[in-house]
Amino acid sequence: ARASLELLARAIEPQERHRVRLIVRWIPLVTCMVCLLIHGTASLFGIFPLPFSALTSCIPAIVSASYLAKHLMPTDLLTHDFRQFTKFVLLMWTVWMVQFLILTGYLLSFPLVPPIHQVLLSLAVTGILSGFGFFIEMVAVW
Repeated sequence: ARASLELLARAIEPQERHRVRLIVRWIPLVTCMVCLLIHGTASLFGIFPLPFSALTSCIPAIVSASYLAKHLMPTDLLTHDFRQFTKFVLLMWTVWMVQFLILTGYLLSFPLVPPIHQVLLSLAVTGILSGFGFFIEMVAVW
């Protein structure tokens, strides 16, 4: 969470970053608490280890920390450029999650398919992930 908040803090003018330094340093503790709460609740219901924990606990924890950071941020720093950069970062998180799901599906299905399909599946996944990389570069340049 701290890395993502540091990334978002870069959208703020350098002379104003000192105003958000405490937010960037202390809000990531919320991520740990939310993650522990999700894992603890799941273990109370007999689900341990939590399957796909990156999607089921890490991402909600980072989103909750980012939401709290946004509400603690001084309103005069929430400029149009900052909001545009935040949208870009959220798009990149979404792309990362989709890539994670694709790779998870690839790993789960790989041993179940015949060798020729393994080769084709590997080429398809490589093409898809390369396409995501190209897409990210095009959006970043745009």
